[in-house]
Amino acid sequence: MADRFWVGGTGSWSDNTNHWSASSGGAAGSSKPTSVDNVFFDANSFSGAGQTVTIDETAYCLTMDWTGVTNSPTLGGSLVLYVYGSLIMPTGVSYALGMWTIMLSAVSVNVNITPTIGAGIQWQGGGTYTLQHNLVENWNGELQSGTLVLNGYNWSTSIATFSTASAKTITMGNSTITCNGWNYSGTNLTVTANTATINITTGNLVGGSANYNGATFNLNGTAHTVSGANTFSNLTLKADTTQTITFTDGTTQTITTPVLTGSVGKIKTLQGSGAGGWTISSPTRDVICNYMSISRSTVTGGGLWHAGPNSTNGGNNSGCLFNAYN
Repeated sequence: MADRFWVGGTGSWSDNTNHWSASSGGAAGSSKPTSVDNVFFDANSFSGAGQTVTIDETAYCLTMDWTGVTNSPTLGGSLVLYVYGSLIMPTGVSYALGMWTIMLSAVSVNVNITPTIGAGIQWQGGGTYTLQHNLVENWNGELQSGTLVLNGYNWSTSIATFSTASAKTITMGNSTITCNGWNYSGTNLTVTANTATINITTGNLVGGSANYNGATFNLNGTAHTVSGANTFSNLTLKADTTQTITFTDGTTQTITTPVLTGSVGKIKTLQGSGAGGWTISSPTRDVICNYMSISRSTVTGGGLWHAGPNSTNGGNNSGCLFNAYN
């Protein structure tokens, strides 16, 4: 295990002759970092504004720390970066890497990334990754194994992805997750939803039959498909928007507080994916909604579902009271 310091300004990760030193501001020529070497970019790394470190080969390091860096540098390139420890990238750095950053710690580490990530992060290695700042990714964020602790910070990503069979945990706290879609298509995900808010902007909610009790899911696009037999505290449709929500046949959505009402000219269409139909269960309270078009549904649970006088019975419904608030 050794420490490696970047020197010499603009250059390529592979060029140890000119850019890797054993000390801050020291002579170049040290070996390139490996998975057991800490990497530092600091006040002695860049001599002018806008200089770039280009990852031109598959790159490895233990902890990567940009604390104290000056001159607004950029981390770029198009090959994978593997980080086996913490990742610390403060304000003033551009994270323009166009390929995956793969986190592979087997222990507990911190992730403090201030700039927007040009691509995305894959969380692997079985460790615990605790955010120390809001995280914004342009690509998917993929929790493949280990534990991701949002720690009250917000996570913005293209598709929040949980697609492997490996054991993994997401602890949400009171964070807000904003994503185009939610994709739990794997297995062995433990969800500690706490009081998080998940905003899905355009894509689907592949819930994986998980228990998201405590969290609020907001479906904010014009059309979404919800799959899996999921449990939600709150499932909310966007106000003043025409929406079509399709529930996969044979699934039951258990929702403590559904907010599904449309408005004049902004009908909410709730439907099954086929003739088999879907089920909604509100365990403890009545659901009152209006300006709805509902088809192929079954209502169960302790509460009644009242679809008001401006709603349409699309057929093959059971348990829903249309055109009445009884």
